Amino acid sequence: MSQGRLQGGSFLGGLGDLLAGGVSGWPLRKKVAWFILIAVFANFGYFAYSFYQDRWGGEEDTVKPRDMGYIAEAEAERKPQKLDVMVIEFVRADGQVVPYEVEVAKTDQEQEIGLMYRDYLEPSKGMLFVYDKPSYPKFWMKNTNFSLDILFIGSDGLITDIYENVQPNDLSSIGSKKPSIAVVEIAGGEAASRGFRVGDKFHSK
Repeated sequence: MSQGRLQGGSFLGGLGDLLAGGVSGWPLRKKVAWFILIAVFANFGYFAYSFYQDRWGGEEDTVKPRDMGYIAEAEAERKPQKLDVMVIEFVRADGQVVPYEVEVAKTDQEQEIGLMYRDYLEPSKGMLFVYDKPSYPKFWMKNTNFSLDILFIGSDGLITDIYENVQPNDLSSIGSKKPSIAVVEIAGGEAASRGFRVGDKFHSK
């Protein structure tokens, strides 16, 4: 096939003429119609991209770009943070209540550091990340020395996603496609051993 620009009255042909600047011989009505069509497609692409960013979160919502310097400060000392503790409960589908003692990460700094620089996490303990409004938080395992199960909680108090045995120091981004009001990190393997499932209830005491 030759490299000459597309010709004719087809959509691709017309678009080829526009891109090549060969529209001088077109009637005014045809020029206007094509420019309107291009504007419509451009606006559709913009709104589709905006919807994707809002719904699933683009790069700006991932943990890595969210580093506000707190990690660098913590790395200088390499000490685990100590946060306020509370008791939460998971209620399984069979009605069994499973309590956990968790540290509560509320601020940006507390959430960014999370469970970094610890040697282990005891069974029935963990960390609770709470948010002012439903959002699409992303997590990674930077400077985390043991595997974790990560449970995302929807605004209705139900588990929406469970990531099991997320590996230490894995820099992959983890998130939920549904908005979360809270996230719970527990020791790797706990979700399976406790029988947690998507749809189980979560509440704090």
